[in-house]
Amino acid sequence: MLNDHHNDHDFDYSFHSKDFRSFKNANLQEIFLNNCRKNGDIVIIHMLAGKARRGTIIGFDNQSIILSDDNSQNLIYKSAIASVVPEEEVRYIFGEPMRKEYCGANTSAVHS
Repeated sequence: MLNDHHNDHDFDYSFHSKDFRSFKNANLQEIFLNNCRKNGDIVIIHMLAGKARRGTIIGFDNQSIILSDDNSQNLIYKSAIASVVPEEEVRYIFGEPMRKEYCGANTSAVHS
């Protein structure tokens, strides 16, 4: 289940910030959803009931995601979500300087 989102403005994700959160203590859900939202990535949200919704994330909080498609905006409760799958690969969402930390020492195998 997806939950525990903090407000975007609560954190400074720039690498040189004293408040930078490394991969080891990052809220992965927040970083992932916010990256998809900021980039306007098309995502497919698979629901626990078996259906899927396709669109762009325009907002989210600790309980819900607002998904926009061509014709409407939908408020989807995170408790009903099985997975969120972007149509395009999400790369380096934690910042290039942290790449070795989450990809391991051998980053040559990672797409650039």
